[in-house]
Amino acid sequence: MEEVRPYEMMTILDPDLANPDRENLVERIKGLLEKHGATVEEIKEWGRRKMAYPIKKKREGYYLLFHFQAPPSTPVDIRWEMRMTQGLLRYMVVRRDE
Repeated sequence: MEEVRPYEMMTILDPDLANPDRENLVERIKGLLEKHGATVEEIKEWGRRKMAYPIKKKREGYYLLFHFQAPPSTPVDIRWEMRMTQGLLRYMVVRRDE
């Protein structure tokens, strides 16, 4: 069995997404993580926040924090699919301290 590690992923979604579209996007991201062997423990919604600098001409973003356990290969495996996800402005995965 492959070793799993704790990670957290901060995502910034397009603030102009309608609520049902945003919920669908969150489920799609969760499904992508699970497809690559992750177990999502918690999703914290930080809500709409002002950003330090514009991303794709947006000055605000909708922030979500995902806590998950996954094999070390998962952050690399999801990179391409995350970049191609419509409505996702930015994301970053970091390993949490155990």
